[in-house]
Amino acid sequence: MLPIRCLTKCDAEEDENSQIAVILGGDQRPPCGAKTLLLAPKVKLSSGYEMPILGFGTNKLRGYQCSTAIHYAVETGYRHFDTAYYYENEKDIGEALRTQIKMGNVSRENIFLTTKLWNIHHDPSDVRRICEKQLELLGFNYIDLYLMHFPIGYQHLCDEILKPMKDGKIQT
Repeated sequence: MLPIRCLTKCDAEEDENSQIAVILGGDQRPPCGAKTLLLAPKVKLSSGYEMPILGFGTNKLRGYQCSTAIHYAVETGYRHFDTAYYYENEKDIGEALRTQIKMGNVSRENIFLTTKLWNIHHDPSDVRRICEKQLELLGFNYIDLYLMHFPIGYQHLCDEILKPMKDGKIQT
């Protein structure tokens, strides 16, 4: 079982690596009057980096809705943000996160940013170019976790699938 303790915003900077914090209910407030943060446990990845196990999904977030959602997510303690090339919102996500950094609500070092390579870019010659485009859209110089959105390469498979169809081995 994971250790659980209350973590207030006033002691969050001193204990950013806390295992987990509890959101206080009702009228309860931390002693310093700050809002309570929820900091998720982290898992160590094979690269040695640690990733918060609780992430904030950003699909369909745009504009004002995006900046507001990111603000409240940071305020309540989310540090892992998940976006993707396919969501077409990386620019909005990056702007919202950079705003939170400028406001002093979080540092880049405490954000874990995940984005994904879309299926049509699985050709090895596309990967670096698309990754650099995503970095530019996000406005950051690194991504914490880069995934293949779906680990299948449609682009490579289409021609190969058509060959057995032409030979009559596949009907449809």
